[in-house]
Amino acid sequence: MTGPTGGNPYGVRVPDNKPRLPGLPPPPVDDHPLVPWEDGSHIGQWADVDHARTQLDHFRRSLVRLEDVLNPRVGRGRLVIVSGPVGMGKTTLIHRCIHETIEHLKALSRYPHPETDGAPRPTVPRHFVAIPKGYDNDGGQMHTNDNGERAGLEAINAQISAGIVGELAKHFPDWQNQPADNEPIRTTSEKISQLLAMQNSLLFAVIPHIEWYGAGLRTNFLRTCLNRAVTRVVLFAEVSHGDGEDAARVVEEIGASQAITHLALGPLEEEDTMKFSQSRPSDHPAHAVLPDLAREGLLRAHREWRPRDVREMRKVFYATAECRRHDRADAFVTYEDLRPHLPGRPNLDDLRWDPPPPPDPQPGE
Repeated sequence: MTGPTGGNPYGVRVPDNKPRLPGLPPPPVDDHPLVPWEDGSHIGQWADVDHARTQLDHFRRSLVRLEDVLNPRVGRGRLVIVSGPVGMGKTTLIHRCIHETIEHLKALSRYPHPETDGAPRPTVPRHFVAIPKGYDNDGGQMHTNDNGERAGLEAINAQISAGIVGELAKHFPDWQNQPADNEPIRTTSEKISQLLAMQNSLLFAVIPHIEWYGAGLRTNFLRTCLNRAVTRVVLFAEVSHGDGEDAARVVEEIGASQAITHLALGPLEEEDTMKFSQSRPSDHPAHAVLPDLAREGLLRAHREWRPRDVREMRKVFYATAECRRHDRADAFVTYEDLRPHLPGRPNLDDLRWDPPPPPDPQPGE
């Protein structure tokens, strides 16, 4: 099997990853957010686990107001807060939302605006994506300063501003009114908005995931994110919270605003293991509807295994498929594959595949 996942249907190709050997695609990895706006092969691996489909549909409904983000008379952009427990696919959901918005912009270019009496729609804006801390959206290194002490909110926000401005400066090297270091967030945001309006562009900015050591700091940080949500800017902010915390309270802390869209992920449910087993590229030989018997087995596996999060699920399925694909063409992961590692959590070390030893020499050889 050749293709984007190199034979393992649960592997993820890292966008922009360079091949180590000429002529060979880079090997897939077992844990990486899906980034369909950057790599089209990822769209087929997206799985409806952890209520993600419901939240994606909620975001899609908000796209009807996308043109408000471009309208200076409205005077605001949009802040999309994605909350949920650690490891439940928040970063992947953010990337999928960016993909959906880009596809929406492409669709707009094909249809006239209803207020122009059938005349061609004005030029659809270009889009740019700024991810200051990479596809994984990990802002962990921002938690401390040079002295090893916890970094303050002002220092963290300065790093985020520098990352967003730096990304835009790559595309607009002649930017005359570029924000200076340590300018107020509102001033920086207004200069970014002015640039985007002049260039008829739209910015998607992914705010790094910060592990806050106090609910009050998290609230203040989200308020600064709202200040960044100006005309022509759509920000995505990822917020983790404990299983027992009410997701709605995360947004209520910063007050009501029409500029906010809240997407909330929760704990895994029984059917999620079965759904995840079917997440594979559409061109993979194993892409098929699971037989009823296999579905029942995976539901049973979930009850015995009880995976903590989507990250653990992907790692286990990847490791199991890596074993199976060497001796079984379809690489399906079934209950029988997982059963030796149940009950309890599968041990990834036990899932490593070792090639069989060479056959014993036959007489006369």
